[in-house]
Amino acid sequence: MQQILIIEDDRALNQGLCKALKTDNNSMQVCSGLYASATDRQIVSCENLKDAKEQLLCGMPALILLDINLPDGSGLDFLQSVKRDCPDCPVILLTANDTDGDIVNGLELGADDYITKPFSLSVLRARVNTQLRKAAAMSEKEKKEIAEMVETAKHLATHDPQAFMIAKSNMEILKIRADMDKQEKEPA
Repeated sequence: MQQILIIEDDRALNQGLCKALKTDNNSMQVCSGLYASATDRQIVSCENLKDAKEQLLCGMPALILLDINLPDGSGLDFLQSVKRDCPDCPVILLTANDTDGDIVNGLELGADDYITKPFSLSVLRARVNTQLRKAAAMSEKEKKEIAEMVETAKHLATHDPQAFMIAKSNMEILKIRADMDKQEKEPA
């Protein structure tokens, strides 16, 4: 299930974002309650960084929609922390900070996209869907690379047992890494 984490302190805008993204896939969870149906997307909403950090303890979402000016800190600091811990997690900044310097700074700090307020809901949906497609394509590429490594290991086991022992050790390391990545991405 894809999970989108929305971090926006303006309650009305936060709720509007949840509803707008919910209409794409009909699943929404809010920190104060759960609204869900059988779909492949879940929307989690937080109004401050404290709640967002607690939510990340449950697992990394598929995408983060992040305001910069939050009551308990800077979204840019949070962005850097997320990108340090999970560089592949797409983050879209959604903010009133609309100068060229603000946009360049946000993108250089690691944001995958930057949307200024006010914004079009259809453009927001398109940008969210684009980032989710990119992330899914990267995940598929990683799966293909692992499958190719498995085939190489099978070939080595048959034709060069000594080389296979080295490859087997590497595969065990990759499996541990893949398991750790999977646990980080799974929401609780």
